[in-house]
Amino acid sequence: MSEKPITITLDRERTLEFDTNAIVLAEKETGKNLLAIVKDLGSPKTVRITDIRALLWAGASHEDPDLTIEAAGRLLKRANTRAVLEAIMAGLADFFGAKG
Repeated sequence: MSEKPITITLDRERTLEFDTNAIVLAEKETGKNLLAIVKDLGSPKTVRITDIRALLWAGASHEDPDLTIEAAGRLLKRANTRAVLEAIMAGLADFFGAKG
């Protein structure tokens, strides 16, 4: 498992990294296990902005340990939500070892 970082431009260029620590942070924040989060992200009927925010925060926290969940929410805009979700999904696919 390479857990390669994913670069995305938000307020500045940020690197999202979905390693075990990031997954644990996201699970604690959402109260759901990773498989439930991923299942919800894959459906327009169940996707929750709170899950996207939690994963953005968890993925970015490795390079910015002072980033709060609220600050991560301020990085998430209507105009960039799709790009953020795609970056998250790419990072999670890498975590699971999916080839793409």
